Amino acid sequence: MQESAMFCSRVPHPYLSCVAAAFALLNLAEGLYILHIAGVTALGLALFALRTALALWFTARPEQGAYGLLALLAAEMFAPISTPFTSYILALVAIASISYFRAIAGMVCGTLFALCAIGYGVIAPYGVMGQGGSLTFSGLDIAAICIGICIRSAAHNSLNEHERRARQRNVRIARDLHDHTTNDITDMMLLIDRYRLAPGSVSAAELKALRTIADDALQHTRQAIATLEEEPPQVPKSALDVTVASRRHLSDDIAKHRARLQRMGYAGDVIITGAIDTLNNSDTVFIADFLRELFGNIAKYADSTQRYVMLIAVSQDRVTIDITDHPRQDGVSLEGRHSGLAYYRERVQNMHGDWNVREERGQWVLHASVPVNTIG
Repeated sequence: MQESAMFCSRVPHPYLSCVAAAFALLNLAEGLYILHIAGVTALGLALFALRTALALWFTARPEQGAYGLLALLAAEMFAPISTPFTSYILALVAIASISYFRAIAGMVCGTLFALCAIGYGVIAPYGVMGQGGSLTFSGLDIAAICIGICIRSAAHNSLNEHERRARQRNVRIARDLHDHTTNDITDMMLLIDRYRLAPGSVSAAELKALRTIADDALQHTRQAIATLEEEPPQVPKSALDVTVASRRHLSDDIAKHRARLQRMGYAGDVIITGAIDTLNNSDTVFIADFLRELFGNIAKYADSTQRYVMLIAVSQDRVTIDITDHPRQDGVSLEGRHSGLAYYRERVQNMHGDWNVREERGQWVLHASVPVNTIG
């Protein structure tokens, strides 16, 4: 495995180099055979040595070596010695290679080589390029150009798709850090402020709950770091992937959020209608993260002396969430609340759901209707 990685790091285009090496070896073998049969001449030996050197250059650096090899193979057609048949195949590989790196250059080089082949067919009508052989080669020439361009296009599409998935993965990691770690840290800060105002009333159970929140934030951060250090997956997934069992029960998550708010001094009502624990996995993950953001915003921006109300209605094709609270009157900015919800607003609107946020009569009101695919 390490040897393969070292080879790929030293050779810019390992797969193309392997193809070039295979045909170069065939050409080398055929060249040696021709020298053995026809006899060794100074010109034949010089062309064989030069062709071997350029084939090695083509194998090691296909992007540059293809031009030199193709020029030699074009000139070799007109030399007064036998040309290996595999040289023409090697020329097609070189044309495809040039087309892969630069489409226009591939077309130009392919056209010039085809013209050389046609000219050679006229000069030597009984040679390999005579009697229509040059036309056949020209067709193969065009095919090589098209193959190089198609491989280049496929490689670019694959790279773009890989980059898109990597961006999605990074966005998901950032989203998870915001939804989990930052909210946990905010909860800890709010609890610490509350305990600081009444230090004598802090119980062991409350301190344990505070440590649990800190431990959750630490675990989420470690998982995100571990995901960033891994190789990007072929299919994007959540940086904080959790088991289905722990995510399937939204009612348990809601109870946990309510208990946390209650420890911070918040009181309110959460009314659930419909089977919220029967959503499919992807919808469950999204709704769970959305609810965590909403409960976190209550802790950060709502007045703890006023009750909050959340209504969650689950129907066959959507989940509707209505929430009302009273913003704090201590000068806290609501800009963070709106920026934190921007991600969910965009997701809901992209799913053709409903989203409405307003402030009226001293209350902050949100209505979101999230389409879901299946239930059950």
